Amino acid sequence: VLSNPPQGGSLNKVVYEENGEPQGYVIYNMLPLPGAPGARLQIRDLIWLNYSAYRAFWEHFTNMDLIQEMVWRAPAGDPLPHLILEPRMLKATAGDGILARLVDVKNAMTQRGYQAEGSLTFALTDEICPWNQATWKLETSSKGSRVTKTKQTAQITLPVSTLAMLLFNQITATESMRMHRLDANEPEALKDWDRVMQTLYKPACVDNF
Repeated sequence: VLSNPPQGGSLNKVVYEENGEPQGYVIYNMLPLPGAPGARLQIRDLIWLNYSAYRAFWEHFTNMDLIQEMVWRAPAGDPLPHLILEPRMLKATAGDGILARLVDVKNAMTQRGYQAEGSLTFALTDEICPWNQATWKLETSSKGSRVTKTKQTAQITLPVSTLAMLLFNQITATESMRMHRLDANEPEALKDWDRVMQTLYKPACVDNF
């Protein structure tokens, strides 16, 4: 039990280990339900490195007979709806997640990792931060990434708001073109954008920051 539990409830931590090595942890609140038996389970953090850890946490929760309600801000790509027999019982709703505004495009794009090697060019429009408005070249490799201004022809033209969505892998370049959020000057390059910008997991922040 952790310190500073919420009023009227308890704050708990469970760590899953394999061969003495932590593979995940979960932090959750147990809150009483006013005027009703049972409790509300509120998950604050659920972090897992392998499926065994993820499954162990949900087995831990399903053994709690007094839980009447559960609240959890889950990331968009969480596997739970695909693992239970009645996913509609989750009553899942979508809400605002990461809010990002790229102020320094050159530095922002080199701060994340890239799973694939590639060379991408794009013409960026930015009405608020004019220093971002230019034609840029992104080069990625296993050693890192580099962003420079270029005189090469841009494969795509897009506003900074769309670039933020691509950078955080919320939508793909191909989807962006279909939504008219970018112009493809070289449509054949979209598959390279999709490949380079893809992340293993969709970024998420449960604290809403």
